[in-house]
Amino acid sequence: MLWVISRVCDEFSVTPPEAVALLENDTDDLVFPVLELRAFKGAYDMVQAVADGSMKVADMPMDDEMVQTVYDIEFELAREAIEKAKNK
Repeated sequence: MLWVISRVCDEFSVTPPEAVALLENDTDDLVFPVLELRAFKGAYDMVQAVADGSMKVADMPMDDEMVQTVYDIEFELAREAIEKAKNK
């Protein structure tokens, strides 16, 4: 639970007591989806940094689940583009 409170503090720029209150009063269930979207954005930014050469592949945390999700989406989009080009 402390890790979750720490993540909420980091992502929402709040103190630990504010993070606990935010989690306890999250009646719309927004905190965790926002954390997930921000994690995806961070992973996407890293993938793009590798693609444009501003980050080395060796520095990419390839065992990170969100990085794998970004690559899975990128590969699926590329596969769809190839299929579309073949069918023209």
